[in-house]
Amino acid sequence: FDFPLLPQTFAPQHTSFFYGRSFPAVVKFGTAHAGFGKLKIPDHHAMEDVRTLLPMTSHKYCTAEPFIEAAGDLRLQRIGQRYRAFFRRSTCGAWKT
Repeated sequence: FDFPLLPQTFAPQHTSFFYGRSFPAVVKFGTAHAGFGKLKIPDHHAMEDVRTLLPMTSHKYCTAEPFIEAAGDLRLQRIGQRYRAFFRRSTCGAWKT
């Protein structure tokens, strides 16, 4: 399968973080999952505020990518020769689908 990938900015520490792509954006701190540690950033002014939080994350890495409006998540699973697809949609209308 040939899936398009979102351009992502990776910073191993707060001193090397720079985001120069489009807004709104999503910033994720460290290894959290299930929507934890994610922020939706509307513009470069708010991103400056986020940059001040980075030193407080106990030397965790940070990623940032453009926010894509979506109806839900598509998850693909392969077990042996079988494939399954799951579509998950937010029940409360939150941006973290």
